[in-house]
Amino acid sequence: MLKPRKRLTKREMKEDKFVTFAANATDFFQQNWRQIALGIAAVLVVILVSAGWVKHRQTQENTASEQLAEAAIAEQEGETDRAEALYAQVVSKFGRTKAGIPACTSLGALQFSEGKFDEAIATYRKVLARGGADPLGAFAAYSGVGACLEEQGKYEEAAIQYRAYAKKYPRSPFAPEALSDAARCFMQAGRAVEAKATLEQIVDVYPKSQAAYQARSAIKML
Repeated sequence: MLKPRKRLTKREMKEDKFVTFAANATDFFQQNWRQIALGIAAVLVVILVSAGWVKHRQTQENTASEQLAEAAIAEQEGETDRAEALYAQVVSKFGRTKAGIPACTSLGALQFSEGKFDEAIATYRKVLARGGADPLGAFAAYSGVGACLEEQGKYEEAAIQYRAYAKKYPRSPFAPEALSDAARCFMQAGRAVEAKATLEQIVDVYPKSQAAYQARSAIKML
């Protein structure tokens, strides 16, 4: 007569499953150890490269910030040639760092003050080409280009430039000011209709701004 099969306890069942799993894992490793080793090596390479890139990026950020500060000091001390060279170096070598946009707008402002309007426009447009500038940096670039165009007597182009900022950054606190500059340039270009429409836009969209108060007065005079 057959004896009844002994029933396994939960502990024995777990131990049996563990033994089976360990055996399967060992077998899998023995058959695929080359691929596993290559995978681990690849992961280690990615980690090392990423760490190296982060360190390199931080070094660039620090160097760019130091050169930007050095350029600002040189400009304050009246060493405009040296300041311009330092700003240009930050823009060319570290344009993608956090110091890139401030260096670019500072260089453009320096070129503007020296009457180098075409060079200043080209510099400011480097900021616009990036497209990722914050509202303040973008305002400096848009208004910089607009100011250069005004100095060249290109009032309608300047107005369009100022208005473009307000269109791209409608929630910026600088948008009403940009539209105010656009209206002024439209008037200088003899485009009274566009000037009035721009002033009315300020009043309608930014009714509580200082620019709106000025716009209401200007509209009455048209």
